[in-house]
Amino acid sequence: MDVEQDSTTDELKKYEVWITGDVFIENRQLMFRADKPIQGNTTGMVVRLGSTKEEANFLLPLYSKAADKNMKLRLYGLLVSGPNTKDPKSPSVSFITWKAHLPTDPDDLPNNRKIIIGPEDKVPGYKVELKPQKPYV
Repeated sequence: MDVEQDSTTDELKKYEVWITGDVFIENRQLMFRADKPIQGNTTGMVVRLGSTKEEANFLLPLYSKAADKNMKLRLYGLLVSGPNTKDPKSPSVSFITWKAHLPTDPDDLPNNRKIIIGPEDKVPGYKVELKPQKPYV
């Protein structure tokens, strides 16, 4: 990693958070109802749920299964503004996640209990199709 990338990584770490709540599907979109309101979000506790492209093949099916079972999860990632929409009932914040676990599990597991899932790992029976998004304006 070069110095510029280190600086960007350090800057992002300031905004990374753990949040707990429920995953659900609304209008064919994965949503997350946090236990506490999200500052600056038009819908309070409800945000859109997403992941990076690298984690999409595993996390998005996991979230879909969690929504089907009305499971509560603890998620780690970054709250970001957008996409902008004219619908006041639509969240103004999205949560891009990198990690997930049950709320009863500790946020930091010992290395001998961690399972690392890579970008090529997939959940059997689920096909993830990533569609290009319109740029945030």
